[in-house]
Amino acid sequence: MAGTVRKLQERFIASLDHVLAVTIIVDDIGETARAYGEAFGYRDLERRAVSASEAETWDCPAMEGAPLLLMQPESGADFALRFVEAEPTEGYAALQTHGWNAAELLVQDPDAMAERLAASTFEVIGMPYDLGGNPNARAMQVQGPSGEILYLTRLKGDYAEFFGTANCPVDRGFIMVAGGPDHDAMKRFYADLGQEIVGESDFPITVLSRALGLPRETRYPLSSARLARSYSFELDGYPEQTRARPRRYGELPPGIAMVSVAVNNLDAIDLEWRSPPKPITHAPYNGRRAAVAIGAAGEWLECVDGGETK
Repeated sequence: MAGTVRKLQERFIASLDHVLAVTIIVDDIGETARAYGEAFGYRDLERRAVSASEAETWDCPAMEGAPLLLMQPESGADFALRFVEAEPTEGYAALQTHGWNAAELLVQDPDAMAERLAASTFEVIGMPYDLGGNPNARAMQVQGPSGEILYLTRLKGDYAEFFGTANCPVDRGFIMVAGGPDHDAMKRFYADLGQEIVGESDFPITVLSRALGLPRETRYPLSSARLARSYSFELDGYPEQTRARPRRYGELPPGIAMVSVAVNNLDAIDLEWRSPPKPITHAPYNGRRAAVAIGAAGEWLECVDGGETK
């Protein structure tokens, strides 16, 4: 069954190392490039079509030839937002289905960003506030031109010691957010991959409650799977009114489709791959092998060999 973690090799548990790319399905590559360039200062890294190797690795034949754009923060961090153009998927709405539902990016000044984005194609859906009343983590939430959800967060103190800080107004991603109906299964998936599960709690997620029409104070089971470097996956337990994400046959899922992670040793991971691992020439692979598995919440996880290269 796709997404089921088989037993890892007894003597060698691989670790997810760092996030290389977040793939987002968008309506229009040109509009997306302008929006992220003007509002975030992101720069074009590579603009082309989805290659045959990528479509084969993803087991998404209908994506071959689709317009693709990788954009990188001004800091030059080894991180990219990978936009792929496709028609909207009927029945999909942000924060109402299982899988990857948000990407959290490091920023220098959320309050300044809120003012800057007021005149952009981004919609501010959560004004800047201190998370849990702690001034060391100040965040806001926005919705991008194609409906993608992004959290923009400034870190200080202990948070910054682990995750780092922004080296430009909008820098790399550092937390990827997945939501699903079985929080325990999500934790097991990443624990079996050798990741440390931390911070388990019941926590209000205002943007999620708003999207689902639930009271603002509604709490959701939440935990984090730590990656080897300064990244983590937030694992959110979703209520029963959410559903599996619709997907057209042969295509990537809509919204935030996939997260690509460098791993320490691809051969040490025993997951059910959508297609056997193979090398891919283009960025963000740069000749390294990659393969895609599906997690317990239906999230697509692309593992790229070579966590030691950064």
